[in-house]
Amino acid sequence: MGFWAIHSRFVMACMLTLNGCHIHPGGTMQLTGPEKLPGNVEGEYYTTGDCDGCAYCASVAPENFDFERGRNGYYVSKQPVTREEKEYVQEAMEDCPVEAIRRTVQNLS
Repeated sequence: MGFWAIHSRFVMACMLTLNGCHIHPGGTMQLTGPEKLPGNVEGEYYTTGDCDGCAYCASVAPENFDFERGRNGYYVSKQPVTREEKEYVQEAMEDCPVEAIRRTVQNLS
């Protein structure tokens, strides 16, 4: 894939967010803004410090989100594996009232 094709995909992805994004070495694209919380398990989805503890994510995808009392917020405790889990986590991300659930996109090349 040529530079302009990659660039166009990156620009389109950035335009879909209010927070912008950043490309890391190796082609990983990540939204900029609040940092990923340390309680999140490694993987594609994570929560940020913007989480206000409303529990919407846990009501939609209870197998994938857990509550951290000390911070009064939720974190991704298990990355989605099945198609159904991925749909639920994606729904939680899209409908999060404070946009605290983010996704890292891999392999733009």
